[in-house]
Amino acid sequence: RSSLLQGKSEFLSLIQDEINVKQIGIHSALESEVELNTEITKELKEEGMARQFLRRVQDLRKQSDFMPKDTAVLVVGDKNTRVFAETHWHSLARVANLVSLEEGEARHTAEIEGVSFTLDVRRS
Repeated sequence: RSSLLQGKSEFLSLIQDEINVKQIGIHSALESEVELNTEITKELKEEGMARQFLRRVQDLRKQSDFMPKDTAVLVVGDKNTRVFAETHWHSLARVANLVSLEEGEARHTAEIEGVSFTLDVRRS
């Protein structure tokens, strides 16, 4: 309701980062000073799953004594894991320093939001 924050993009950006939300909007039609939309959309759920998948890949890198600069190959053990990894390949490859994706024998599983993924990492 208040226009107090209107035009203060740096401050709004800081608030957005600190409370970990995608978007902050200022609307004069709000019934209270602050309203929070807690709806988990399909896109948000998918993004969260991708973060958890990446975390699992990073854990596997650590267990295999990879250094941050070491490149790796992501090995997927089933079609479901391959499709998911391909969908999120750009961010996975960039963050986890992955150079390729291949199907093969994967020894590890990750249960994320009720979906089972079979994966492994190996040196490239």
